[in-house]
Amino acid sequence: MNERMLSEKELAEILGLSPWTVRTMRLREGLPFLRGGSRIFYRLEKVKSWMENQEDKNSKEHTVSRVKVPKYSW
Repeated sequence: MNERMLSEKELAEILGLSPWTVRTMRLREGLPFLRGGSRIFYRLEKVKSWMENQEDKNSKEHTVSRVKVPKYSW
C-alpha cells in the first residue's frame, strides 16, 4: 500500500483536466476519493479503474444498432 495520495490539483495535472473538472466528476459522477479531515485525496489506480468502468458502461449504453433509413426521392 505504498501508493501516494494525490491532491485534486495533482490528479488534474496527471489526467490533463482542470481541477474543476475533477471536482465535478467527484461530486456528480462518483469519482472515488478519500477525505483526510477537510482535505480530499485520490488514489491514481482507483481513479484509473473507475474511469475504465465508466468507459465500458458508456460504450454499452451508446452502442449503435443498424437502423433502416428510408430512401427519399426528391
